[in-house]
Amino acid sequence: DVNAILKFGQRAATGSFLLRTGKNGNNVFHVARNAQTFQALARVLRKFYPNDYKIKIHQMMNQRNQLGETPVQAQINYGRADTFRIAFPYTDLYEKMMAVKSKMDKGGLVAEVAKTEAAQVVEMSKDASGRTIAQAARDNAAAPGMDRIVAFFAENASYL
Repeated sequence: DVNAILKFGQRAATGSFLLRTGKNGNNVFHVARNAQTFQALARVLRKFYPNDYKIKIHQMMNQRNQLGETPVQAQINYGRADTFRIAFPYTDLYEKMMAVKSKMDKGGLVAEVAKTEAAQVVEMSKDASGRTIAQAARDNAAAPGMDRIVAFFAENASYL
């Protein structure tokens, strides 16, 4: 609940509650209910950690739970395309994927070298079951907005 998160953020003495993980290794972004909840959590994180907010959110977006999922992978598995779209740019996977796309778009020898990096992206995108994030999106294609996520991966990382 967005209001509860914001109220708790106002009353808490520190932001340490945001950095904890549950018994399955989930952080608060793994279990964010929707895009609004995700944004409220990010807002409270920024309040408590104004100087290193970007570092903390980046670390949390790349943190894996016991199933090997990052928060964006968990959101895809829940069928929450709106939350995925907000969170994905904060991940190492996004940065690496877009760097590979840029190299592949150049063609020639640069694109050949990028194929090795694409294999690294594939490995980065897998959860503990071996399923890539794009495969998870395709598996949840019926969820609202997931067609846009599937199209995004097809356009930017067809190798996934």
